[in-house]
Amino acid sequence: MSIFVTSVSRRTKWLDDVLLSYCALPVRLANLYSHSCDRTNFYLSPLWGRLEWSPPTMLLSGTRYLFLSLTVLAPRKLHRFGVSVSLHLIEGIAHYQ
Repeated sequence: MSIFVTSVSRRTKWLDDVLLSYCALPVRLANLYSHSCDRTNFYLSPLWGRLEWSPPTMLLSGTRYLFLSLTVLAPRKLHRFGVSVSLHLIEGIAHYQ
């Protein structure tokens, strides 16, 4: 398992602050994201399923992503199932763009 962190300019910081601020009530945003689905549904979050069938995986995310903690848990679970995985984090963006 490998983890990479890349730094980028702050050109999107103002937009991230407006759209994805942690002061914007993450629980309400998570509910909006999942709508009426159960958040433990495998299709909404693969963390709840068995992943031994997964191909080698590369995960890309920004350090300001609302669900970053779940993104960081994913390689740990994949690694537990013997899947080759790498996680790439880009500093200062909300989502890998």
